[in-house]
Formats: sequence, structure tokens, C-alpha cells
Amino acid sequence: MTIRDIILIVCSVGGIQSIFLGVDFLIFFDKRSVSSKLLGALFLMLGLRVIKSTLYIFTEDVPLWFLNVGFTAHYFVGPLLLFYILSMKNTVSWRPLNWIHFIPGIIIFLAAPWLSVEDFWYQGGYTALLFQSIIYLIISLLVLLNLRNSFNKLQFSWGLLLTIGVLVFVFIYFSNYQLRLNPYYYAPIVYSAVVYFLSFYLIKKRNAIFNVESKYKNINLDEDQAEGYKTKILKYYEEESPYLDNEYSLSKLSEELNIPKHLLSLIFGSKLKMSFVDFTNSYRVEKAKEILKQSPNFTVSSVAFDCGFNSLSSFNQAFKKFTKTTPSKYREKHTN
Repeated sequence: MTIRDIILIVCSVGGIQSIFLGVDFLIFFDKRSVSSKLLGALFLMLGLRVIKSTLYIFTEDVPLWFLNVGFTAHYFVGPLLLFYILSMKNTVSWRPLNWIHFIPGIIIFLAAPWLSVEDFWYQGGYTALLFQSIIYLIISLLVLLNLRNSFNKLQFSWGLLLTIGVLVFVFIYFSNYQLRLNPYYYAPIVYSAVVYFLSFYLIKKRNAIFNVESKYKNINLDEDQAEGYKTKILKYYEEESPYLDNEYSLSKLSEELNIPKHLLSLIFGSKLKMSFVDFTNSYRVEKAKEILKQSPNFTVSSVAFDCGFNSLSSFNQAFKKFTKTTPSKYREKHTN
């Protein structure tokens, strides 16, 4: 067996593995999860891109339409990764407007039978594709880093591994065509290594990474019910201000809204993306910010107790967590 044969096998298996992962997340893992579907679509597009590259390297006369399907898949990678990162935090629901990000890829797909390599891709089309991908992937990485406090350690590690892996894969295409630094076949080889690693990582940790979905299954809470409970909590906090009670607890909220505690805990974690304590303190901090700006004669300690905190230290800690500054510095900045 020659080196060429080994490279062919590695690249082919990597592409097929990615497609299998994509189908698994798209169809079998969690049919109600936007996050799962986006991840599945991402793996599917990456797999198609690798298969296209492998055929281009090792065979002659690859059909033009399939070459363009591979380029279409490449166009979809950046937007899919960005929306997947956002969906991990549940900050995005799929709306028709989101399709704007996929228009270039859709146009390429519709024109697949006619766009030639020489007259389109080598005349600026491939350069535009590479820059589009790099820009989306860098934005995805920045968004992930900005939202890191919204994820648990395992979720953030997974998001970081995925983003860096895809970024390295795409950058190899960029460095090959734009910078002339490496052979073309490096990209499918590197992605195959990445997808092998990600596959084993998911096999071990998938249930933990997607713990929200597994909790939904265990208690049979559908998406509409979860959204209804979320809305009820938000409305209650906005209208009744229960957070001003410095002895307020999850048990009290459960009694007042007639929602079991275990469901409340699930909604705080999966829909509001923070614990009950952090959620309550976030409202207290917003109230404190208003008082600090409007009542300069109030002491910081009196503001703390008026807003529902039971100690000055807990107030200072929560305030700095949500504003990145101290109450005194915040007042100084907004009263001068």
C-alpha cells in the first residue's frame, strides 16, 4: 500500500464519518433541538466538502455539479457554526431572516450545473469563498469567547474544540490557495484527524454536553411548555419584583407560580441560562443601578439592602459579576 493509498483511505473515511455524524444529529439525536440540527448540518457540510476535495485530488473528471455542491457546502460552514454557537446558549431561534446568511451558498447550489472552475472559481469565486469562511469562523470564535460565562466548562470546551478544529481546516484551504504555503491535500487529512477526535469526544461526553436535551426527555417537558414557564417567570419578576425580598427562595417562587421546583430549576438552566440565584441577583443589580444613579446620597449598604441583598459582601460580589465594576465606581461614573 502506497502513501497515496493511505491518504485516500484517511480522507475518505474522515468525510464519511463526518456525514454519518451529521445524519445522526439531524435525524436521530434530538428532533426538537435547534442546536442538534445545526450541529448535524455543520458536520454534513464539512463531510461533503472533504469528499469533494478527496475526489478532486484522487480522481479525474469529477462532475462539475458535484464540485459545486462541495463549494456550496463550504459556503454553509461559517454561518452554520455561528448559529450553532449561538444556539448552545439558546439566544437564537430559527427565523426566516436567518436565511440571509445562506444566500451565497444557495445561489451556488442552484447554479451548480453551470459554474466552471476556470471561469468562476479561479476568477475570484474561490477567493471570496475563503474570505467569507474565515470571517464567519473568526466571528464564531469571538462570540464563543464572549459567551463563555454562559456555558458550563464542558460545553465551552466542546465549542472551543469544534471552532478551532473547523478554523484550522478552513485556514489550510486559505493558506494553500491564497498564501501558497501548503499542498491542497493537507486540508482533508487535517479535517479527518479533527473529525476522528471530535467523534471520540462526543461518544464519551455527548450526554453531558447536551444535558439540557436529556433533562427534557426525562421529565417529558416540551418546548411550548418550557417557553410558557419562562414567560411566566419573566412576567412575574417584572410586575411583582419578588427579588426585593432578601429571603426570597426557589421554594417561594414555586409556591407563588404553582410550578414544581424541579421544573423551575430546569427552566432557569435551559431557558434562562443561569441559576435561580444569579437570575434573582441580576434583577437586584439592575434595581441597584437605578438607585445609585438617581439617589447619590444613599449609602452603598442601604442600596444593597433595599434591593434584596442580605449582606454588603454578596451585593458587591453580584454587582461586579454583572457589571464588571464596583457599586462605588459605577455611581462615580454615572453621577459626574
